[in-house]
Amino acid sequence: SRTTEAGVAMGEYSPLEVKRSVVGYGRAEKHQVQMMIQNVLCPAEPVASEDACDALAVNLAALAILRIFFTAASPWAISR
Repeated sequence: SRTTEAGVAMGEYSPLEVKRSVVGYGRAEKHQVQMMIQNVLCPAEPVASEDACDALAVNLAALAILRIFFTAASPWAISR
């Protein structure tokens, strides 16, 4: 694919993985995910679109999942 040729890493995450990563419970309700997005990201205004909230949740999940693969010694480690 073009993304692979361009060196862009891609991942797929199920709704269960996203919810577990963001909320801590894979069977969380949509409003619980939205609440965690608000609490974690603290946007200036509430995220109005459900689609935008879903996209943010997938990105947070990807960061959380990728963090597992990077060690503190890695130059790519995510620091807090």
